[in-house]
Amino acid sequence: MIARAALLLAFLPIFLEAAASGADPPVFGVRTVDMPAGERALAVNYPWTTHPRTSVEVRLVTGRTEEPFTARPVFFVEKYFKALLMVEIHRCLGEAAGVGVTKELSKDDFKFDVFGRRNGLGKPSVCIARHILKSESAPGAAAAFVLLSRWAKTPRLLYLDLPREHFAEPGELHVWFLRGGKVVWSHQMDWPGY
Repeated sequence: MIARAALLLAFLPIFLEAAASGADPPVFGVRTVDMPAGERALAVNYPWTTHPRTSVEVRLVTGRTEEPFTARPVFFVEKYFKALLMVEIHRCLGEAAGVGVTKELSKDDFKFDVFGRRNGLGKPSVCIARHILKSESAPGAAAAFVLLSRWAKTPRLLYLDLPREHFAEPGELHVWFLRGGKVVWSHQMDWPGY
């Protein structure tokens, strides 16, 4: 209850601004957008700048297990975005301005790919992604987006490029806005694949 009240207070200025200008209040949500370069992105309409140190995690579920399954974020920033790993991710970001790079990294038996590329907005950016095997949970993929200003079209709109290598298949997509180890906002939708 307290968390919900704090969230409403955080967004109150946004709704008051819309009301004062006569505009419709913003609709929070996620939709797919085909970018000019042929990539598919998630357009995330959410006032992400109101929360410090936010990240976005995306989980694609392409199949179901026989047992009940609830998609959960990995909490990549909270668990893995530390010291040497952070240096490697920033190194990939530096290479993204040029040709781009993909590096395979691991920490504590957790293997993932770091993509340093120019995103659909033309900005150097980094995305961390991994395949999720059926032996781990429901099969699919997961991705984490850090350094969100690189993915921002506006202070309320992010365009997140999902790497084709991991998100080619259609399925159910779960999107979480995270602040440290807490979920601030989430959304679920169908993903058409590439």
